[in-house]
Amino acid sequence: MDRKMVVASILCFSFVFFFVVNGAVAQKKELNILTWSGYEETKIIRPFEEKYNCKVNSKTFENSENMLTIWSASKPGTWDIVNPDESFVPALIKQKKLRVLDPKKFPMDDLFAQFKHFDQHWDGNKMYAVPSRWGFYGLVYNKNYVSAEDVTSWKALWNPKYKGKVGMYGWWLPNMGNIARYLGFQSPYDIGPEDLKKVEKALMELKPQLATIADTASEMIQAMVNESCWLAPIGNWGAVAMKEQGKPVEHNVPKEGGVSWTEGLAIPSDSKNLDLAEKFIQYMLSPEAQAKLSWADALHAATPNRKAAQFLTAQQVEWLRMNEKGIEIVKRIFPRKLPKDETAWKDVWLRFKG
Repeated sequence: MDRKMVVASILCFSFVFFFVVNGAVAQKKELNILTWSGYEETKIIRPFEEKYNCKVNSKTFENSENMLTIWSASKPGTWDIVNPDESFVPALIKQKKLRVLDPKKFPMDDLFAQFKHFDQHWDGNKMYAVPSRWGFYGLVYNKNYVSAEDVTSWKALWNPKYKGKVGMYGWWLPNMGNIARYLGFQSPYDIGPEDLKKVEKALMELKPQLATIADTASEMIQAMVNESCWLAPIGNWGAVAMKEQGKPVEHNVPKEGGVSWTEGLAIPSDSKNLDLAEKFIQYMLSPEAQAKLSWADALHAATPNRKAAQFLTAQQVEWLRMNEKGIEIVKRIFPRKLPKDETAWKDVWLRFKG
C-alpha cells in the first residue's frame, strides 16, 4: 500500500475514533421518573440535570391507582424513580417492587420529627421510600358564611345552617378516615365491621346536607370558589390555592383530628440507574428543591424538610403551615392508609354516592 495512503488511513481512523469515544463520553445518562405533578417542573429538574449532566424523562399520573397501571404496563427496568402515596408503599414492599434505601445516604435529620422514621415507608429495620411532600385534610370554609367557631368540629358538616352548602370530594379514603376520626376512632383505618357501620350511618345522614360530590379536587375547589359550597373537607393545599386567588377562605383541622397524606420517593427494584436515582432523591430532599416543590406551579403543599422554610416567603410558610402551627396540627392527624377490608369500605362509599 502506498505510504501516503497508510498515513491517511491512520489519520482518518484516529479522527473517527476520537469523535466516537468522546461522543460516548459526552452522552448524557437518562433518568426516568414516574411522579405526581410538580416534581417534573423545569425549575426543579433543570438544576439536577445541569449538576449531573443528565436528562430526566418524566411522566406524571393523576392518582396512585393510575401510577400502578402505568408502571405495570411498562417494560421491566423502565422507571428509576416512582412516587407512591404512603398507603400504597406497604403493598409494594410485599410485592418486592422497591429497593431498600440506606437512610444514611439521605438528610433524614433535616426532616420534621414525624418523617424521620415514617412507619409506612419501613418494613422492620429497612427503609423503602423517603417522604417528599405531604399535607393534611380538614375543613375548608368560606369566612363570609361560616364561623370559625363552628368548624372547630367535624360536626359542622351536619349543621342545619349549612344544608345544601356542603361539598364533598369524591374519594372514599380520606373522607371516610376523617369521619371515623369525628366518631372518635384514633386509628380510623383499623376499625372493624361494626364500627364501619357507624361510619356509613354518619355518611348517610350527611347526604341531605350536600350540594355536590365532586369527581375531582379541582371541581370541589371550583364549587367553593363560585360559592355553591361554603364548606368542605379538603386538603390544606386546596385552601392555599383559593387564598392565592384572593378568596375569603380558611382551613382548620377539627378538634377530633383528621388524616394526612404523604408522597414518597422510591427506587423500583429493577431500576438500572441506582446511583443516579439515589442522587435524585438526595437532591429532592435538599432545602432548595423542597422549597421549589412546596410552591410548584401544579400544587402548593408542605414538604418534610424543615429547612425549606428559609427559601420561602413568610406568607408561604404560614399558608403551608410549615411552622409551629403545623407541628401542633400533626399531633391531631393520623397518616392515611388502606384498610384491611378495602372492599367493604369501597362498598360503603358506593352506597353513599348512590
